[in-house]
Amino acid sequence: MEEVPEDRRNKMVYLTDEGLSKAREIMDRIHSCEISAMKQLTPEERETLLTLTKTYIQSYSQAMADSLE
Repeated sequence: MEEVPEDRRNKMVYLTDEGLSKAREIMDRIHSCEISAMKQLTPEERETLLTLTKTYIQSYSQAMADSLE
């Protein structure tokens, strides 16, 4: 772990080779499950999910920005 020179409140954490391998294994499993779950939805359900997710992300981002003012 090392401090970020521009902002000492932030730290950079680096994974070991073993940690990186484990992270890739976990991400591969997550990706596989996401694909499997999406295949269970009809094309219309997938479109609805993606549309609502985009709307949620925009609303959430705006709420976060507003809370910082």
